[in-house]
Amino acid sequence: MVEIERRTVVRPDKQRAEALPTARLHKRATSNIRKYMSLHRARRTSADVYQRLIHSIDGIIWEADATTFEFSFVSQQAERILGYPAERWTSEPTFWKDHIHPDDRVWAVDYCLACVHDMAAHEFEYRMIAADGQAVWLRDIVTVVSQGNKPSKLHGVMVDITKRKQDEEHLRLSNLAIESATEGMIITDCSQPDNPIIFANPTFYTMTGYTPAEVLGLNCRFLQGDDTDKQMVAKIAQCIAQKKVFEGDILNYRKDGTPFWNFLRIAPMLDINGNCTHFAGFQTDITERKQAEERLRRLHERFELIGDAINDAVWEWNLETNIVWSNLTHQELFGLTLSDPVPDDQEWKRRLHPDEREQIYESLQVARASNENSWNTEYQFRTENKGWINIYARTYIERNAEGKAVRMIGSMMDISKRKQMEEALANERNLLRTLIDNLPDAIYVKDVNGHFLLKNLADARKMGAATPEETIGKSDFDYYPLPLAARYYADDQAVIQSGQAIINQEEPVVDAHGHAGWVSTTKLPLRDQYGRVIGLVGIGHDITAQKQADEEKARLEAQLYQAQKMESVGRLAGGVAHDFNNMLGVILGHTELALYQMDPALPQRADLEEIQKAAQHSANLTRQLLAFARRQVIAPKVLNLNDTLASTLTMLQRMIGENIHLVCVPAAKLWSIKIDPTQIEQILTNLCVNARDSISNVGTITIETANCVFDAADSVQQPESTPGRYVMLSVSDNGSGMDGLTQAHIFEPFFTTKPLGYGTGLGLATVYGIVKQNNGFIRVSSEIGLGTTFQIFLPQYVATETPALESRSASLTPGGGETILLVEDEPSILKLSSTMLTRLGYQVLSAGTPSAAIEIAEAHTGPIHLLMTDVIMPEMNGRDLASYLLTHHPQLKRLFMSGYTAEIIARHGVLEEGMFFIQKPFSLKDLAAKVREVVEYENPLGTPYG
Repeated sequence: MVEIERRTVVRPDKQRAEALPTARLHKRATSNIRKYMSLHRARRTSADVYQRLIHSIDGIIWEADATTFEFSFVSQQAERILGYPAERWTSEPTFWKDHIHPDDRVWAVDYCLACVHDMAAHEFEYRMIAADGQAVWLRDIVTVVSQGNKPSKLHGVMVDITKRKQDEEHLRLSNLAIESATEGMIITDCSQPDNPIIFANPTFYTMTGYTPAEVLGLNCRFLQGDDTDKQMVAKIAQCIAQKKVFEGDILNYRKDGTPFWNFLRIAPMLDINGNCTHFAGFQTDITERKQAEERLRRLHERFELIGDAINDAVWEWNLETNIVWSNLTHQELFGLTLSDPVPDDQEWKRRLHPDEREQIYESLQVARASNENSWNTEYQFRTENKGWINIYARTYIERNAEGKAVRMIGSMMDISKRKQMEEALANERNLLRTLIDNLPDAIYVKDVNGHFLLKNLADARKMGAATPEETIGKSDFDYYPLPLAARYYADDQAVIQSGQAIINQEEPVVDAHGHAGWVSTTKLPLRDQYGRVIGLVGIGHDITAQKQADEEKARLEAQLYQAQKMESVGRLAGGVAHDFNNMLGVILGHTELALYQMDPALPQRADLEEIQKAAQHSANLTRQLLAFARRQVIAPKVLNLNDTLASTLTMLQRMIGENIHLVCVPAAKLWSIKIDPTQIEQILTNLCVNARDSISNVGTITIETANCVFDAADSVQQPESTPGRYVMLSVSDNGSGMDGLTQAHIFEPFFTTKPLGYGTGLGLATVYGIVKQNNGFIRVSSEIGLGTTFQIFLPQYVATETPALESRSASLTPGGGETILLVEDEPSILKLSSTMLTRLGYQVLSAGTPSAAIEIAEAHTGPIHLLMTDVIMPEMNGRDLASYLLTHHPQLKRLFMSGYTAEIIARHGVLEEGMFFIQKPFSLKDLAAKVREVVEYENPLGTPYG
């Protein structure tokens, strides 16, 4: 320090120092050193005093940098107040910030920044965390030390205000407790006359209805109004004088005049010298308790009156005093008067029924000795006047703090009538249960959560339970699959939530045994006596048979409609075909006559042959229509379907092509059928053509035969069938298949799925007509992409008829001049047929009506060898005409002709054995052969056929 000072003194003016004499320089230096040492000693003494002063202040004196807030000095009080050594404040740059309470840290630093910014002193309060982890409240007074108009240092004093903060919090909590207390509280100043009220809490004002301005300064007696209880006032005054606590009930009045009872407690408030300066009053509103006590008092007064008035026997037994009270009904049960002593428990025991006496008495003693507070039971009791009755006893056992029974209160109710009613009700319940269990309908009751409360036997068995009791408490989720149970639960909740019933809701069900069916369900909301929905009642009526009947009815109606439709179409097709056949007959006949007479070399012959081909093709179409309409004339034969099928396979294979494989699976020992063989060929041809057209490239057609037997049950499934034996012909393919809509129309004439020009729509219609004409039926099964199967069932033939006549092969055989009576109502056909017969060499008698034919036959004197007649004509059909003419011409032979069958054919679908028939239109060659066959035929029995 000396050297520093010396240099400091010498250096200011080096030139000047060199100019002074050496002695003077030494003298001046010595003087300066003395002054410095004196000043240093003075400063040192002042610093010591300053340090002692700082460390004696009851607060933390500190100094910190105004920019970084790093502490450069902290007094020793920091360690006493916070527990940290003072050195840590200055050695750790962020010590102060780090030990500020986290909740106060931001704004405490902000206050220091405000001091620096304002260049002014600030004081603020915040918390720091002491070394023991406790929060210490500090009041910090901060000043700014500037240097060159800029803040340089911060000086401050931190004062520990934790105790003050705690006192403030205690005072706040005390005030809060007073403010929120449920008791009314007032403080009176007993140093002043009349003890005026100087404080009241909010509860007091709420309780009384007054405001502070109306209460403060008054004596608390103002609440008593004009009914001041002088004795109560005297007691309160005495307690105040004796500095004692007063407690008691007092009647007060609110501001609106309504009375209320208070439990009043007045306590003296003493100062430090023991003098009573104030009194605190606490008021608890006991109005409800007082009212309850008053009600209890009145109730007790009425108790004895009610006890004597009720029908139950009521008694009270004080076990400590052995005093018993009982009402009149109790005394009547024992046959006593008011002057008689109340019977003890032994007398009561003697009146119990012998069969249950010991058991009942023992159970009462057990209840009395245990910790139970009640004893309720039923028993039989012998009265003095009524004999044996049923009693329901209710007993309350009062116990002391040790659990010992000290009093018993009980009642004895005569329940004999109720027992009788219960027995009758039980009988009715059993009868009702029997009735419900024997009902075929499902009956059940559920609570609001879907649990069963009741169920009859029929419903329990459907759910798989042996008895209805097994289902009680369970739900549908315990018996049905989750989706079905959830649907039932949703329906139940809809009824319960809305209160609206579900009536006759039809739904499919599956019982626990896997049997599917239909149920008509009715669900009704179950309500209690107040109209609240507490569950539901369900009834399930099995409508499976009805559903099946309805479905069967609908199916039969559809089949009837289809049959009627097909029948109507058939009649229309048959009528059209008949008339068309007549026209074709004329065309073909005249064409054939013209060709017969024409030179083969003429060019016109080719035109006539084309006309003939077109007419013959049209005739084939009419035959198909007649087959569908079951008007086709057939010549059935007994045959084995396998044989017919074998003879047709080659033709069928050529027809369907080489890309399709034809498989035949004939059954062994196949039964015989009776059918026209040409019809079998028609069936096979049409079915195989359809199968071929359904196969796009390569495929397989399978033909099978089998024997089948149908019983009554099968006939229900196949209404067109009748029980019996059938031969089945099946044609299957693996083609494109058909949808349901197509299958519904496949047998209708002219219906086709083929492109225009590729089919007439008569193929399957022809098959249908042939099968129906022969008393059979058809099954069709098909799916898109999986192919189609046609199954044709024809009845087994049972030999009961004579063999049919075999026709000769057609040949153009001329006549021998025989006379033929020709009857035809169509003039063009009559003229053509007459010409053809005349050309063949026959004598022809022509008649346009049956009556004209009869006149000609009766007028003709010579023999008539043959009657050739149409079947259906005006006036009379051909068969009746033949029968009539036979009476005059017994040897008359007969040949019937028609575009469709005559009456017999229309009714039976076949010709009777021994009858000759020719189908219109016919050619000259066919006519010549058939007429010759009939004229030359001789019956072995000697009678003409036809």
